[in-house]
Amino acid sequence: MTNDGFSTKAFNPAPGLLLAATLLVMAAPTVSPALPGLAEKFKDTPYVDLITRYLVAAPSLMALLFAPFAGALSDRIGHGRVLRIGVLIFGISGIAGLFLQRLDMILLSRFFVGVGLAMAMTSQNALIGQYYQGNARQQFLGWQVSARNFSGLFFVLFAGYLAVASPHYPFAVYGLTFLFIPFIWRASKGSSLVPPIKQRRPRLSSPWLFPVYWLCILQIITLALFFIMPSQIPFALRDRGFTDPTLTGHTIGTLMIAGAVAGALYGKTVTRFGVILTIAIGFACFAAGFATLLAQGLAPVFIGPALISAGYALLMASNAGIALSLAPQEHRGFVMGLSSSAIFFGQSLSPLISTPIIKIAGFPFLFSAAGVVSLAGAAIAVFWPKRQPASAAN
Repeated sequence: MTNDGFSTKAFNPAPGLLLAATLLVMAAPTVSPALPGLAEKFKDTPYVDLITRYLVAAPSLMALLFAPFAGALSDRIGHGRVLRIGVLIFGISGIAGLFLQRLDMILLSRFFVGVGLAMAMTSQNALIGQYYQGNARQQFLGWQVSARNFSGLFFVLFAGYLAVASPHYPFAVYGLTFLFIPFIWRASKGSSLVPPIKQRRPRLSSPWLFPVYWLCILQIITLALFFIMPSQIPFALRDRGFTDPTLTGHTIGTLMIAGAVAGALYGKTVTRFGVILTIAIGFACFAAGFATLLAQGLAPVFIGPALISAGYALLMASNAGIALSLAPQEHRGFVMGLSSSAIFFGQSLSPLISTPIIKIAGFPFLFSAAGVVSLAGAAIAVFWPKRQPASAAN
């Protein structure tokens, strides 16, 4: 093992860990193109409109609730083992929608997708902390953001193409999980090279957990701000008079590409500016993006989301790096479980906050308020004490 990473010629966990990271973006958006067709097919089912919409939200809701337990389980029986179990649950329950012929059973399978996602996401992040340190870890966290953005664009486009033939076919995208398994298995096996550490269950009042709680609040704010884009941008376009549905797809595509590019540059950015100033840059990108969306015309609806996505990439990679640096090795899974729950909570919270604001005050007020919050975040980061704990690099 080198000073910076676990990777050697004989063992390179990067491909498997990056493929496991893409499960986060495969979980929910993949089924979105299938919703209208499923609603039509099962139109005689009671509460069909509510159930079909929950098909997207169900994995995130279950992952929100289950992630801390998955993280604790990962610490107890091994990150690699939990990753393998989680990927299997994710793949089997995800592709089940291709064959199930009852809407309630499809919904049930979506909750199991969330269980598998929670297990895979927490253990995969814990393995990053186990395999990589220092600059290698920072670089890898940036690659992870890029992988999620590029794969998310592919998954949504592929699912949309399949949905034309049948509303069940988008669930076939989850079959890609089984192609990932050999690489993920190889990455997870390396965890056995690190001897297990005797550990006790962490107390929620443990002093080392309080910085983690603050980080979770930062995660929630980050996600609540960012998810204004995928949840509200289609309606913002319609409010401006742009009714072509393909424009939404182009905007989301631009958003994902910008995030992928920013993620690829994260390693160089954090090496030059440090984690705290990189967070400031991320929030500044948020503020600039929301300010851009206040302008009229077509160009701002591409430039604004691109800036916000670039900031989101920097913030997510930074937050993950801080979480790994704060976590004691024996409780790394539990900490990543808390962080994962914060991510899903922020996703869920975003439309609950933004939708009433839009109805009361409109999109300009929403973008202005989000910009002010983002600017405050950037200012706090700029003036935050720059001295970091010695463990931050480990």
